[in-house]
Amino acid sequence: MQSLIVKATEYKEVNAIVRADDISKHIHTGDDINLVTCNITGELNVSTIKLDTVLNPEFDSSLYELHSDEEQLLKNGFKKDLSIIKSNISIVNSTFKNNSSFSYVRFNNSADFNRAYFINVANFSTTIFSKGANFYNSNFDNFAYFYNSSFNNPAYFCKSTFNKPTSFNHSAFQGSIYFDG
Repeated sequence: MQSLIVKATEYKEVNAIVRADDISKHIHTGDDINLVTCNITGELNVSTIKLDTVLNPEFDSSLYELHSDEEQLLKNGFKKDLSIIKSNISIVNSTFKNNSSFSYVRFNNSADFNRAYFINVANFSTTIFSKGANFYNSNFDNFAYFYNSSFNNPAYFCKSTFNKPTSFNHSAFQGSIYFDG
């Protein structure tokens, strides 16, 4: 009997300038992302990456709650599907110079943004964090959106700074959430 072990490849950079397009390419191919003390340039928008999708569990409830029809919701920017990020994401002690959008995403694995610095808008709306979320000691200089997101394991926002309005409206926390410090 033979066994086959498939190991994910890793995109790793330390103390580097990293283009958002390069991160997108590696997420598309399923590579684990491991960035430490990097400056990320360009807009990172996961919705532009062709990924597998699952039905957005919030879409039907939004139809009901907003007394709307499907066509109207889609016109207003709602999405029926969530893109699946299969990679482990670790972007630690790094700076996002431009807007970053992880909205309408399901993280199947870890999402670690420990000590990340978001200079512009950080959008994590309608996002499912399946294996927890780490935003420990992160800095959000601009608007941060976590509207309608699901945190299925512990979520860490300890010592994080929000310098503009932040929304966690309609979010669900299945595990513990930490905002202390």
